[in-house]
Amino acid sequence: MIPLRLASLIALGLVLVPGAIAFQERYVTSPGMPDSPITESYAHGLELELGLAVDLRSRIHLGGFGRGGEIDAGLEAADVGARARFNRDLWGFVLVEGTEHDLTLRQAALVYEGLSGSSYLRLGYLPIDFGKQMQARPYELPYPERPGVLRAYLGDQVLGMGVSYGDVFATGKSSTLRASLGLFTNTKRLSSPVEGRPLALPELEVTDGPRIDELALNARITGLVDVGSNGLFQWGISAHSVPDFSVYLTADDGTRLSAGHLEQWVYGIDLTFGLDTESSHASWSTGWEGLLADGSIGARALGAGPATLEVVDDQAFGQYLWLERQTRSGRALGAVYSSFEQTLPGSPLETELSFYFSRPLGQGSTLRFQISHRDAEGEESSERILIQWIGLAGQLGHALDW
Repeated sequence: MIPLRLASLIALGLVLVPGAIAFQERYVTSPGMPDSPITESYAHGLELELGLAVDLRSRIHLGGFGRGGEIDAGLEAADVGARARFNRDLWGFVLVEGTEHDLTLRQAALVYEGLSGSSYLRLGYLPIDFGKQMQARPYELPYPERPGVLRAYLGDQVLGMGVSYGDVFATGKSSTLRASLGLFTNTKRLSSPVEGRPLALPELEVTDGPRIDELALNARITGLVDVGSNGLFQWGISAHSVPDFSVYLTADDGTRLSAGHLEQWVYGIDLTFGLDTESSHASWSTGWEGLLADGSIGARALGAGPATLEVVDDQAFGQYLWLERQTRSGRALGAVYSSFEQTLPGSPLETELSFYFSRPLGQGSTLRFQISHRDAEGEESSERILIQWIGLAGQLGHALDW
């Protein structure tokens, strides 16, 4: 029923705006997120941009989950990106991630903008368009780490090989709407380095070449509305499905386990509000996002000699709330609270509360501090401190949608 309701909402949104003036802004700024290029002017010939992002982190585990007093420091990621415009309607981007151990292709896609109005078509390997922030890399977020519920239900980021279509509509003098639909032959969930938590669905992959009805689906509809002279409100509805996938897990006794023909949906609703206060020369941003995971939501090994694989078919709900105050100089103080149901039978409700401070050190350089408290019913609570330095140079060129 939920996919049908989502499709009805998307259809309703499109019906409300026939003949609307195409959205002409070159960049869209969503509260709490980096600028999102929809299109760009084009002069002539091949235009190429290069960029570099470096994310250095040091984590200190104060106790609980993991070893108390343990320090985990090093290079989180060094992203090298390239963006090339071939003509007025066609451009592409590629993003390669480097860690302490290897180099990995994270994004590579062509974007065609010559269909009509402000529509666009993406083809390649790219992050899914889900929720407020899943297209952004972790260092592009306002806070140092992705909220716990997103890490638990979707991982640190979800990448897909396929095609995505989107369009932007002006729905009035002070409101804009965007809708997108993506179909993917394969999806991959990146694990989060936070606390070393494994994915709920380990080594999730689509196998044997999916049929048309087995393609992973991703849909999102979102809108921006001006509130007064200084406020901006954003709402969004998202859905992501992975039909007919398999999971693979190696048990502690070395048994290699697998299960196939599984299906999962994840739904999301997000609300965000940003306010510039001219009197205090500061801005406020706040947001809420709720997620529902449905279907095969978890897998684990049971017993030994040999072990067996248990796949959990159930529903789990989680949410997070975020609040930030930023000064005109770019300094920011914020808090993130996440609460969610874990994805295994008998697993407790988990909460995570983080406070962070961000300070720019110059052009393209930022230093951030965070302290987090994690608590789960029946388990020992844990705390950790994070120190992060981010360096940016040039233009990475990957696409971000609001």
